[in-house]
Amino acid sequence: MLPPRTNLLATLPLLCACGSLDESQRAWANNASIASAGPGHAFVAGYDADDRGFVKELKDGTLTQVLQTQGGPLNGIWADAEGHAIAVGNAGDVVTLSDGHWNISNVGTHLELTAVWAAAPDRAIAVGNSGKVARYDGARWNQDPAITESNLRAVWGSSYADAFAVGTGGTIIHFDGSAWTEMQSGTTEELSDVWGFDAHDVVVVGGSELTERHVVLRYDGTEWQTEVSGSPFALLGVDGNPEDDTLYAVGAARRGSDGVAAAVLHFDGKEWNRSDPGIDEFLWDALVIPDGGCLVVGPGNTFARVK
Repeated sequence: MLPPRTNLLATLPLLCACGSLDESQRAWANNASIASAGPGHAFVAGYDADDRGFVKELKDGTLTQVLQTQGGPLNGIWADAEGHAIAVGNAGDVVTLSDGHWNISNVGTHLELTAVWAAAPDRAIAVGNSGKVARYDGARWNQDPAITESNLRAVWGSSYADAFAVGTGGTIIHFDGSAWTEMQSGTTEELSDVWGFDAHDVVVVGGSELTERHVVLRYDGTEWQTEVSGSPFALLGVDGNPEDDTLYAVGAARRGSDGVAAAVLHFDGKEWNRSDPGIDEFLWDALVIPDGGCLVVGPGNTFARVK
């Protein structure tokens, strides 16, 4: 059973960058990934203009940078409500939070890690470019044999014996607790994120600027089917709320030489609807707020609540 979603930031105004940042934090930054850490609590991983990774903590409506690495960018983060967090990055960096302390280690300098998910602090899976997968057993990270050359962008599981990773070229691979196998996705679009209600209801989103299309795939425990597809935007992140069967998928489209227009798709339990959040940036990731809308993150220090 997945833990229920917690009530995050009910009072955060819609479409406002969170305050309480000092001037150095207001400088350009890529807020790449967001994860819930309990009621009113979340962590954001990303990197600054010098490609130094950071972790920001969102607590009681205030966003504060709590860690900066001297290595490359941090791209993905996982957290729980018991005070644990894991973030991964381009240089094989792994940042962990335990007993109130942040620690920096390295899986391997040749691993460009893009995302991480964990069933527990001592049962984690990180994925990266060129089909790289590393799993943590509580003592060390061990690299699994690559079964694809695709760049893997995201990973999620209903349990440590039922995990999905997605990536370029429509790649979806599945871990059954002992080995990874490739799955037929039915698409060649870039797949950017994966999230599920349970083992029999998993959602993948994707698309790219090259095809100017977006796609939403859904798994019923047996096969993947295309639920939504179209143009002209790509989807980069997805999150949901098991308590009411809602989903938010976020992304953006290029507006020629005029910049970028963010896009949000909302599934209300019955159908998908698009909204324009009025943000001129790509939206990389989303975190659903049970009492309405979601938090979104992206480049340009983008951090907002949208509905």
